[in-house]
Amino acid sequence: MTTATRTRKPKLPLWQRDVLTSGMVAKVCNVAPRTVTAWFDSGRLRGYRIPDSKDRRIPRAEVIRFCRANGMPVSPDILPAVLFVGGRSIPVDGTQQYIAANAFQAGMVAAAVPPLVVVVDANHVGTSGAATLGRDLGRLATRPALVVIVTEDAVTQPWPDFDVVMVPPAPDADLAAVVRRLLETPA
Repeated sequence: MTTATRTRKPKLPLWQRDVLTSGMVAKVCNVAPRTVTAWFDSGRLRGYRIPDSKDRRIPRAEVIRFCRANGMPVSPDILPAVLFVGGRSIPVDGTQQYIAANAFQAGMVAAAVPPLVVVVDANHVGTSGAATLGRDLGRLATRPALVVIVTEDAVTQPWPDFDVVMVPPAPDADLAAVVRRLLETPA
């Protein structure tokens, strides 16, 4: 007798999904599923019902809009986390941003909220600190995409743990484009 093995598709993180179930929304909003149903049925939370079913689906963008409009914190589960190390951060729409002044703080933040992209400014944390941080972050269970901004004199140094190496001046628009590209790249 042969048995068929089913392979399951890996579950996408919530921030990569276009729509969420009412149970997922309840989890990210830290409320009971009945509360989400009440919001949906009253029209406060927009979405759609699955035909011939009681199931509801809510677009991720609508959940973000709803949370912001009602003064609720937006869960990092539905916004990808980006960590900026070295004091410089730039606005990247649709992300949860964290700032760490040094490599130690970056390690603490990364342990608490695993970032999907880490931008390290070696001008502020030093080239040895950036190299150590890159190596250490590469050991996390979910390895983030790593970007380093290096000083002109450190361009010749190899940066094997980093996915992108940028040389200053790195305009905010260019850096934001790199972060967005890395967020769109499947892991």
